[in-house]
Amino acid sequence: MVEGEEVGTVLSSQEQQIWDDIERFWAEEAEEPPLPEPVESDPPAVIVVGAFSVVLLLLFGEARAALGVAFATAIGWAVWHHRHRLAAWWERTVSDG
Repeated sequence: MVEGEEVGTVLSSQEQQIWDDIERFWAEEAEEPPLPEPVESDPPAVIVVGAFSVVLLLLFGEARAALGVAFATAIGWAVWHHRHRLAAWWERTVSDG
């Protein structure tokens, strides 16, 4: 350590002022955004059975049938996963008409 050097001075006065401003603005309470609607953690049994059926069909060499079941399962999963958005869209559409 160099003699005469002040220990503990890390920020310049301008940097300290900026840091104080950050701490002051950070301390102000911000409004929390609304939480999204909870989504059920487990998918419906039809989607689970569809996924297992795809695997079994592929194991038995039925690629075309597996593709069809996978497509239907994917559509079912998408509708299930976004059902809250779809319901809200439907309500807006019906109420406007």
